[in-house]
Amino acid sequence: MDKVEVLANKNSPAGHRLFVDLDGTCAVWQPVAEEQLFEEGYYRNLPEYKNVVAAVNYIVEKHPEIEVFVLSKYFTNSEYALNEKDEWVSEHLPGIDTSHRVFVPYEMDKRDMIPDQLKETDYLLDDYTKNFDNWQPPAKGIKLLNGINHTKGTWQDNRISLLRNPEDFAESLVRIIEKGEQVQDKPPQQIEKPYEESQNEYSKVIDEMMAQTEVEPEGPDFEL
Repeated sequence: MDKVEVLANKNSPAGHRLFVDLDGTCAVWQPVAEEQLFEEGYYRNLPEYKNVVAAVNYIVEKHPEIEVFVLSKYFTNSEYALNEKDEWVSEHLPGIDTSHRVFVPYEMDKRDMIPDQLKETDYLLDDYTKNFDNWQPPAKGIKLLNGINHTKGTWQDNRISLLRNPEDFAESLVRIIEKGEQVQDKPPQQIEKPYEESQNEYSKVIDEMMAQTEVEPEGPDFEL
């Protein structure tokens, strides 16, 4: 099932589009053993980043001038990943209909799956800096600071903390998109060190797994 299929913002008159990553951005990525990535229920049961999900739903409802898409990678050799990601969106982001859910095979570049090609008025909300390399120019990236990432501080453009309340988060995104404002939040300090260390270990597992399948990993911070 290949899905490149908002109720509230189906046709953006201004041409602005916001593409939102799932894992690490809307969904809290859970570090697990490699085999658990392919188990039933893993993707379906990922908890949400409540402020981020509420903010995206707010934009869909309150700002129909911005067309909102989900943009997420999935393992094609997983029996469950694609359907479970789709189900997750239906539950947590119900205003984004199936025509605005773009699920990308892991070995492909997200940019290659963008409907009608990438434009200057496109924006990507993502937690992984490397995804912006092929995004801007012509489009623009907005990095979500989730308390795990941005440890090296390499991303110097727009970045927004998940600690903002949902309405503030949403309106800040809107001002970035519609008015070109700059937002450069500081990284949250709410994530405990043991969890950060577990993420680092998890990244090593993913790198090894992708090497075995001869698919080049996107970097040390695994992303979907």
